[in-house]
Amino acid sequence: MILKKIIVLNRVSSNRQDFESQNNAIREYIDKNNILVDQWITEEGVSGYSNKLSDRQAIKQIEEMALLGELDTLIIFNLDRIGRTTEGAEFIKRMTYSNVKVISVTEGLLNSGNDTDELINGIKFWMAQQESKKISLRSKNGKEATNKKGLFAGGPVNFGYGVLDQKMFVIPEEAEIVKLIFDLYIKCGKNETVKYLQEKNITKRGKRFSQHMVHDLLKDTVYIGLKRYNQWQKVSTDPTNKKRKYNNETLKFQEYREELRILDDNTFNKVQELIEKRTSSKDKVKYTNRTNALFEGLLWHRCGDEEIRKLHLDNKKDKYGNVIYSYRCSHCRRNFYKDVTKTYGSKKYNKLLENNVLKLMNNMSIEELEKKAKEKQGSTSNSILVSIESHKKELDKKRKAISNMEKELINIFSGESSMDKDILINMITKTKEDIVTLSDNLKSLEAEYIEISKTISIDRALIEQYKSFNYVYGLADDKQKKLLLQEVVEKITFDGDKLIITLFLE
Repeated sequence: MILKKIIVLNRVSSNRQDFESQNNAIREYIDKNNILVDQWITEEGVSGYSNKLSDRQAIKQIEEMALLGELDTLIIFNLDRIGRTTEGAEFIKRMTYSNVKVISVTEGLLNSGNDTDELINGIKFWMAQQESKKISLRSKNGKEATNKKGLFAGGPVNFGYGVLDQKMFVIPEEAEIVKLIFDLYIKCGKNETVKYLQEKNITKRGKRFSQHMVHDLLKDTVYIGLKRYNQWQKVSTDPTNKKRKYNNETLKFQEYREELRILDDNTFNKVQELIEKRTSSKDKVKYTNRTNALFEGLLWHRCGDEEIRKLHLDNKKDKYGNVIYSYRCSHCRRNFYKDVTKTYGSKKYNKLLENNVLKLMNNMSIEELEKKAKEKQGSTSNSILVSIESHKKELDKKRKAISNMEKELINIFSGESSMDKDILINMITKTKEDIVTLSDNLKSLEAEYIEISKTISIDRALIEQYKSFNYVYGLADDKQKKLLLQEVVEKITFDGDKLIITLFLE
């Protein structure tokens, strides 16, 4: 028989004082109620708003215990300690299904079995999420005000500088490295600059300089006294998606400060011109034709962490001065994975890959080509069908939510519920607006699906190109062969012992 545990989860983002006050409140509660706690699980410096529940080790541990039937009760300070996004409601639901009681020190039992538990918890999580958005906005406005004052607003300190009392100052030793990098780039380009830095063991605060690190440093205007900010923007409104991209439109600068200058304007501007010249796509062939490597840009492989990643080109010269290419995985080489092929030499693999492509093309019948063409063209309509079903499910959920909220509203007016009436009315109004939007989108999708279904046809020119591929390929020179491969092959993946060739028809 498994002895079920009573555990405590305590989470704070950063404030140590807040952490201790929550702990004190929890201890007072368990002492008052004579509760014997088997385990305390602590999360410090973990945001409940910008981290997915599935990414938090503490939540994973709790869910695993619940799934194994080892958990009786979970005690928290209050509901938002689980998280500040609405996915917290699903966590409570999973605890309920596993017969785990969730007790909030400030709010009581959260899953008592009442019909309204799910609705009330959903509303509480929604309110916590809105509060987090307000906090995030206040933080953003605070950083904006700090930047306008010319002070350091947080984050990694630019290489070449330190910070004291929110004011940046130049670190002479790092400033010399910055000057060296700009000088090397002007004389010999980025590749040789990175190579020199690595050979001389010149690091960025202990980290080896990479191409990406050098590129960011070369673009940074702080070295001419202009501290930039707000240049990185999130790619998604989802707070748990931390990916960001450079956005020139939102880029801002602090007022010019002479004491931050490390470089003269001529040096900095010359480097910017060279970067533009060396990376411009004008009058250049496309990326996959920068070299003579036959399968450049087409090869991928499964890494040591099971992710599929694109292979990049490497090259070296033999004793006769001939360039020898190889396809390599930078990720696997950086992480030193064992029993994983990290480099694929072109001399060994080009012929193997070429033979496999030709064999695949030779064995493909006209019927298969036509079938694949139809499947390819039909994929759009299939994705619309998936979207239609998704919209229907979402509409059903929203309508059920409206029904539950209207019942709760009746309870408020009859004095059977203490929930805030205005919050509930606002949620009902918002949900009804969502229903209208979803209904309109559903009608548009259904009309689009009908239209696409009428127009699916086979591209005969594409079929002919595939049919004659082997004949044309046999007559082509090396450069033409590379272009022909790029026209029909989308990607080739080394997946362990398997070689997966994906054509544009698939």
